[in-house]
Amino acid sequence: LISGGDDGELFVWSLSERVLKAKLEGHRGPIYALALCDRRAISASVDGSLKVWECRANGWAQGAGANLGESVFCVALAG
Repeated sequence: LISGGDDGELFVWSLSERVLKAKLEGHRGPIYALALCDRRAISASVDGSLKVWECRANGWAQGAGANLGESVFCVALAG
């Protein structure tokens, strides 16, 4: 489970263990959209940024991203 909020951070949770597994930092504003695909998470923020996070064997790493210059409120994946 991954959650994001007004502090601009993403939180990766283990539901079976009921513990926080990772905290992902990278946005400067609230996160209003989040999408998951395979071992990646895409987050969007009112700071105008999109971030791609990759789940690797040693934890989560920030991958590619984009600054769109305007608040982002929705993320959709196709394919």
